[in-house]
Amino acid sequence: MDKLFRVCSAPLSYAVTMNIRRVMFSAILAVMFVIATAAAPADPISGRWAGKFDAMGQIVPFTMSLKVEGDKVTGTLDSEHTGHGQAKDGVWKDGAFSMTMVFDKHESIAFTGKPTADGLAGEFKTEGFTAKWTAAKAKD
Repeated sequence: MDKLFRVCSAPLSYAVTMNIRRVMFSAILAVMFVIATAAAPADPISGRWAGKFDAMGQIVPFTMSLKVEGDKVTGTLDSEHTGHGQAKDGVWKDGAFSMTMVFDKHESIAFTGKPTADGLAGEFKTEGFTAKWTAAKAKD
């Protein structure tokens, strides 16, 4: 009887061992995934933004779409005042960005900005003056 028990328990022991190994392997993969996604900093500026320029006391609303790929920033900006613009020479570095928006019916606008608690904020330069701008995530 003792021999029969050992013969029958061997395959069961092997199956249990393999299941434990599978569970451990899955757990290790899950931990590696969590570490990999946590190590990559979140991109805080990509997306659609609803903003406003403070142009010499006049508030001008705009919408902006930004995308970060590595250290490059691309995007568009639209406002009633400027029309449609495309980002040129956009750079994302050390938690801040800079770019120039180029328009068909308006002088180019040089932007600098960074994430804030409320969204994005920075300065812009155009037509011989420098002023502030802010933006919050657009509600889709």
